[in-house]
Amino acid sequence: MIVNRFSPELHPPALQYLLYVLLGHVARWLQAPPEALYGMAMGLGVLLLWRSLNRFFTRVLTAPALRSLALALVFSTGPAWILPLGLSLLRRPSPWGTAALDAATRIEHNTFLALMAPPHLTLALAVLLEALLALSEPIARAPRRWMIRTILALSALAFLNPFSLPTFLMLLGLRTFLGLWESRPVALLGGIQALVLGLLSVPLVAYQVATFQRDPFWGVTYGLQNLQPAYPLPLTLAALGLLGILGLAGAVRVWIPGVEASGFRDRFLSMAAIGLLAIAFLPFPYARRFAYGLGPVLAARAAPIAARLLAHPSWKVWGSTPWRRVIRGVTIGILLYSQNAFLYAVYTLSFLGSGPFPRAVFEPIAAFEAAAWLRAQGPGVVVLACEDDGNFLAGHIEGRVVLGHPGATFEVARKREEVAAFFGGLLSPTEQAALLQRYRVTHLYEREDRPCYRKRPAGTPVFQRPPVFVFRAEGVP
Repeated sequence: MIVNRFSPELHPPALQYLLYVLLGHVARWLQAPPEALYGMAMGLGVLLLWRSLNRFFTRVLTAPALRSLALALVFSTGPAWILPLGLSLLRRPSPWGTAALDAATRIEHNTFLALMAPPHLTLALAVLLEALLALSEPIARAPRRWMIRTILALSALAFLNPFSLPTFLMLLGLRTFLGLWESRPVALLGGIQALVLGLLSVPLVAYQVATFQRDPFWGVTYGLQNLQPAYPLPLTLAALGLLGILGLAGAVRVWIPGVEASGFRDRFLSMAAIGLLAIAFLPFPYARRFAYGLGPVLAARAAPIAARLLAHPSWKVWGSTPWRRVIRGVTIGILLYSQNAFLYAVYTLSFLGSGPFPRAVFEPIAAFEAAAWLRAQGPGVVVLACEDDGNFLAGHIEGRVVLGHPGATFEVARKREEVAAFFGGLLSPTEQAALLQRYRVTHLYEREDRPCYRKRPAGTPVFQRPPVFVFRAEGVP
């Protein structure tokens, strides 16, 4: 069962995030640190995703050169950093600059991030690719083994990432519609298959909905994390970059009569590419989650278009001299990979303690030692700390924090105000005591190098290793 440690309120645990519940039980059986099982799951997820990507492109693209192009394209993203830079140089500040960077760092638009995502997302994409392969098979050639394979994929998606269930059902609907379009006799078999799979998905979807409806606290806190509306279409296309332009062009090209010979699989993947882009714009606050898996499908449609462009005589002219080859390579690098390179440059600067977000990635050793000390105090611990520190501590202690992840803390706006007032010295002693008692706070956490902590808590630290200090909250039952 899963307990929300990012908020101090007591609540019944929920059977959600089944992969992590399983990892926790395995860690207990093996008497191993949960972090070790999590790391192993991440490594396994990357290996399985790489295998599924290769298998997917091998099955849907005939030529080895096309598979290599698809692999190169699938991990690319648009150079969104150019927009805020250009606006800055023109001295025309606009929220579109920040929004473009934000859109390019969303896993639905940037498949490269799936390699470093939590394992449930990495594994879910690997399973979704297997489901795409199954659904793209011609209906008349789908034997009993196909049904078993597809049911297993559906069940695995529910286990790993419930937001992929509507995606699966949308793809299943496209397959059924395509079968009806091409052959009515075959469509009957496709309709029966869709009906069976749709009925099997009902309890899987109902369980996810019931989890949030049964436990309002869980629904309010973790539900906030899933409020992911789509970005405007221009920003979405900017985030996808050449992958989106070439992929959509390839999807449309399949349907032009006489232009390209195509079979059921090509037409299905073309419909899937457009469907995965369109589903993100459904009128739901979490619809963008449904577009996860868009990148590989676009890459499969983009690779043939990219191959034609690379074979064009004008492109070969740019490889006629060493300098032109350098210019060509730099241009490709900027268009495809500069955005992710930019993000990792910021990440590295943060590690070194400089750049726009110094010390925003790694915590000092003292913070880990304080977290270990608090963990040893048991599950009854409730820590009052500023937001960034609370978010860090919640992942390391057995107890709870008052304020942590903004998408998991109950009434986060109110708690932000209260925590800022407490550490800013704006509360009287009576008001401080009332706040500590209301949230059953047992310990206060302070970091000298954080501007949030303007006034040191009273008393003697029970743990101290500068810049981190931990105080016991006196007088709290």
